[in-house]
Amino acid sequence: MLRSRLARPIRTKALSIFAICLLSWPGSCPVLRAQSPEEGQISALRSRWIQTLKAKQLDDAMALYDANAVFYSPGEPPTAGLPAIRALFKTVMASYDSDINMQNTRIAISGELAYDSGDYQEVLTNRQTNAKLSIKGNYLAVLHRTAAGQWQIVQHMWTMRPAS
Repeated sequence: MLRSRLARPIRTKALSIFAICLLSWPGSCPVLRAQSPEEGQISALRSRWIQTLKAKQLDDAMALYDANAVFYSPGEPPTAGLPAIRALFKTVMASYDSDINMQNTRIAISGELAYDSGDYQEVLTNRQTNAKLSIKGNYLAVLHRTAAGQWQIVQHMWTMRPAS
């Protein structure tokens, strides 16, 4: 009986040490791994995208996209090219107020290309009726580094399902 009570704290301590070692392994835990400067730039781009959408800053939002970008909305044909994306965003910004929150789950970079993916939750408020629509889903942004060293979105894709 005494041996059993003594073994429990030792086992618990050993498991705790194992968990700390596992989590501190480089790259195994995104919370503990510091972002690279490039990952920080991509995170900042995502934050600017959210800010421009919420503030209805159409020109600033379009500056985040490549001239030949493609925007994929759930259940819609792809919107290709900056003029078409601008028209889509202009309509959405005029029709809805967005309260979107995005949670990144992965950023990966390979040379001049990168992707940013994760989950989002959004409440869209219809500006005419004040009706609210809660949605959630996943996003994927494929980016490329310009000759000036800035990241721009070249492909932007969304999934959508009703929020519970």
